[in-house]
Amino acid sequence: MTYIPEALRRLVAERAGGRCEYCRLHEDDTFFTHEVDHIYAEKHDGPTAEWNLCVACSDCNRNKGSDICSLDLETGEVVALYQPAATAGVSTFSLPIPAWSSP
Repeated sequence: MTYIPEALRRLVAERAGGRCEYCRLHEDDTFFTHEVDHIYAEKHDGPTAEWNLCVACSDCNRNKGSDICSLDLETGEVVALYQPAATAGVSTFSLPIPAWSSP
């Protein structure tokens, strides 16, 4: 596991606003602390850079593992699980947030 400097961890955490960047679960609503995750895993040569890091709840991090894509069951197409932005600090992953959910 690669060391991620504290300043970089803090930057990624602030960007996430306390929410898992995969499922949007707020850290206050879980028993475990969210983790900084490599979007493209280190074993796939994913760098330790802001654009390749996100905050993940323990369930999302464990379920994703080092996977970077999956099959769309309706179309059969290979789709990225997370699409990192071309520029640092801009997240392109989004889920519709239900009206009943607080931002």
